[in-house]
Amino acid sequence: GLIHLHLWDIAYRHVKTLDQLFLVQVAACLVLAIALLATRHVLVVAAAWLLMAGTIVGFLLARSVGIFGFKLTFTSGLANTVLIVEIAGVIMLAITGLVMRRVDSRA
Repeated sequence: GLIHLHLWDIAYRHVKTLDQLFLVQVAACLVLAIALLATRHVLVVAAAWLLMAGTIVGFLLARSVGIFGFKLTFTSGLANTVLIVEIAGVIMLAITGLVMRRVDSRA
């Protein structure tokens, strides 16, 4: 979420529709991070997973065919780093969700 706030500030603040979506992403990440810490519930893990996976899909669409009338023609090193972080997050959340389901099913 903080990475998207930074990207919004330096690059996407004036891109129609994406500017607002970047801020929604920041807020959703903050809410889900707090909810994960507070509840440690598998549904919150699933919601965080969906948010991160959706972010990856959005990036890939922006890079290939475009999204909401915007096509990303240049990808910076920061954007590639964010993609790697998002992929790692999706993998870690998937593992966390599977472990939590196994623990819950044993209880």
